[in-house]
Amino acid sequence: MATSKVSRRECFFIKVSDRKVDYLMEKIKSAISEIALPPRCKIGIYRDVYSCCGGGYKSLVIEVTGSSEEEIKEVDLKAMAKLIEICEKENIEFHALMPFEII
Repeated sequence: MATSKVSRRECFFIKVSDRKVDYLMEKIKSAISEIALPPRCKIGIYRDVYSCCGGGYKSLVIEVTGSSEEEIKEVDLKAMAKLIEICEKENIEFHALMPFEII
């Protein structure tokens, strides 16, 4: 049996309300539900907070679980493309998008 691998990527927001982050999270979940995931591949989207320069801010975390790094990268790229597309359409500015990593 192959061991599962997990990727984690975080998108940081500044000056975005809790309601807007929740709205964005639901839009991304809906858009990602339309992506055909490889078998045994799962995606999770979570809300988080982070601290920077003395302030507390919001972020979204996208985690992809799968059996191979290639399929995880493929799903991660699709999810990131949807995130950026939705942010552009909804005029939501994000501060930073962390690089892809397997944890």
